[in-house]
Amino acid sequence: MQSTSQKVNALKSIVGIFLHSCKTPEKVIETLTCMGISISVNAIHQAITSLSTKSAKVLHDLGQTLLAFYAYDNFDVDLKLLIHTAEKSEDTLKHLTSAIVFPFQHGVKQEDMRCSEELWSQSQLNPRVNISDLPMGRTWKDLLTLHPEAKHSSGLTQHTRFNSWKFLWDLCHHGPNYLAQFQANIGDAEVIEQIPIVKTPTIPACAMEFSNSTVSRNISIVKNLTEQGGVGDPNDPETQNEVVDLTPYVILFHSDLGTGDHLLSIQSCHAIEKSAWNQFQFAIFVPGLFHIKMACVDMLWCIFIQPPEGRVDDTCLMRDISKLHPKETGIIASKPGFH
Repeated sequence: MQSTSQKVNALKSIVGIFLHSCKTPEKVIETLTCMGISISVNAIHQAITSLSTKSAKVLHDLGQTLLAFYAYDNFDVDLKLLIHTAEKSEDTLKHLTSAIVFPFQHGVKQEDMRCSEELWSQSQLNPRVNISDLPMGRTWKDLLTLHPEAKHSSGLTQHTRFNSWKFLWDLCHHGPNYLAQFQANIGDAEVIEQIPIVKTPTIPACAMEFSNSTVSRNISIVKNLTEQGGVGDPNDPETQNEVVDLTPYVILFHSDLGTGDHLLSIQSCHAIEKSAWNQFQFAIFVPGLFHIKMACVDMLWCIFIQPPEGRVDDTCLMRDISKLHPKETGIIASKPGFH
């Protein structure tokens, strides 16, 4: 097909982009090009430039709708040198940051994100707010009434009904063979509030030449991402390009828990600034589900495993661990990893 038509080059293009991502030496790419397996080095560079330009344009257009949220994290690249010399003995490990942008789904409107001033007026970081006017702090007890439920004909709560269904499901699928005949009678679990499944596209942002390990670098990352998204404060003297006014709106940022602490420190240190842009009012941190699970598991370990008095009861968690992982009780009791 490639020999009969020059337009049939999809396979060669895919192989060429793959070789580029694997940092394949140019001599190898040139050899594969002569064999007709890959596109040339110059064609690869042109394709990368074209893809980057197109991605930047899509990200810019999406960011200016103010209906996008950002997720970023650090990554390391080891730029190894083929020939080591005394003059080039610096560290080859580079700490960078990558990011992706998601559009909002499920009918979120731009007006829904216009709440920056309202949130700042109720924030404890705001030095101009009266502490007595702030709303009362929330506790775990408020979660119990977050979703009030009506009485059910069975007299059971939603939580108890799910436990009942799960108990029967486990009996029929993992219990005695006699109970397997009743699997069809169980049915699916009761739907309480179902979120429609949609396909969310992801748009990669340009990688940034700094890590997110410090507060100052997170400031640079947030400003860089808003610049790529084409949003900001048009009245700010540092704004060079034409941007959509972000001042009344908020942007959701996803990252690890350490980044959340850095973003909170940024807002705390910049709270005395005059403009909402310099106060970073727009930055709302939302932790990822994986990091929430890590925090919850760490909490369980601190409560039920780490204290020696928590391991003496016959029904303690450590007794179950000794049966599931009899050879790892010492590691789990001292400093286990997350798994």
